[in-house]
Amino acid sequence: MTLPPLPPRLPSSGYPTASEGATAVLVRRIGRFVGIGVLNTLLDLALFAVLEPHLGLVPATIVSTGVAMVFSFVANALFAFGATSLTWRAALTFFVPTAINMWVIQPVVIVALNHVAHQVYDHDYLDALAAKLGATVVSLTINFLVYDRYVWPRTSPDPAPRDVASH
Repeated sequence: MTLPPLPPRLPSSGYPTASEGATAVLVRRIGRFVGIGVLNTLLDLALFAVLEPHLGLVPATIVSTGVAMVFSFVANALFAFGATSLTWRAALTFFVPTAINMWVIQPVVIVALNHVAHQVYDHDYLDALAAKLGATVVSLTINFLVYDRYVWPRTSPDPAPRDVASH
């Protein structure tokens, strides 16, 4: 079972054509991923900044990253990795590692960086924001590697059928 069909794939988003190499595709994917990551991070940070004073460090992180994950799945599928459909398999392979990254790894990194930032800034709000930014860099790196290799791996187009009668 799949989710509703998506619009046609963006040109050259998922695999190299005859005139371009795999490196060009990877660079384009990274560029699109970073652009989406900037928007996603702004959404995450805005929610975190509003929620942290009311909920605390870790609960605010869980809520802000949860909302950002839904946006990230759709935007990355459509624009960064050129998915032709949003499948349940892609959703599962996206959300499980992303949730572990966002809700286990990122809070651990945030707490550690918050402790370090507190030694430097000694300002609770700036400490939390600096820690969140540092943890975001770690998370973005992990996420790209997982998405590129497992969720939406680059594939080659099916070769054109050969006319066996002429050989």
